[in-house]
Amino acid sequence: MINLIPPHARRQVVTEYWLRVVSVWLFLLSAGLLIVSVLNVPLYVLVDQQKAAYAESSQVAATTKAQLEANNAIITNANNIARLLARGSDPTPFSTYLNQLEALAPAGITLSRIYLDRQDPEMAGEIRLQGVSATRQDLAQYRSSIEDSEQFVSAELPISNLAKNQDILFSITIVPDISNMPTS
Repeated sequence: MINLIPPHARRQVVTEYWLRVVSVWLFLLSAGLLIVSVLNVPLYVLVDQQKAAYAESSQVAATTKAQLEANNAIITNANNIARLLARGSDPTPFSTYLNQLEALAPAGITLSRIYLDRQDPEMAGEIRLQGVSATRQDLAQYRSSIEDSEQFVSAELPISNLAKNQDILFSITIVPDISNMPTS
């Protein structure tokens, strides 16, 4: 029967056929997209609610963290005050140690530099002395008198400082004994 239709009319029928096929497929595609969009609305609402809940939870956690840090600072300060009160006295000033070191120095020892290290506010750290000794015997005697003193735990003198006999540049590292040092 199609052979009976003239070619011009035949082209119109084919064009109309394909136009209808494409329009039906576009309609089906738009209906599918509309269905997918409608089905994604609950998912969007759920994600949005979870995002809001996590934001609120994050804000509460940040506030709690700030409070904990403030409380930690207060507790640390209270512990430091309690430690000072339990100790019963002020930290020993470095001048006490320095006066003792100067008193122990024999006549041939000249101190040129003193390095003080107090890492903990309640305890004295290392003391490093640099100076010049007239003789090796004066330097050895000074080191021995520091070690024999009850106020100091140790006095480390590098062996290289004892290489010369006279006019010796020396460096001694001293660790004070904070338990025996009287406070001034």
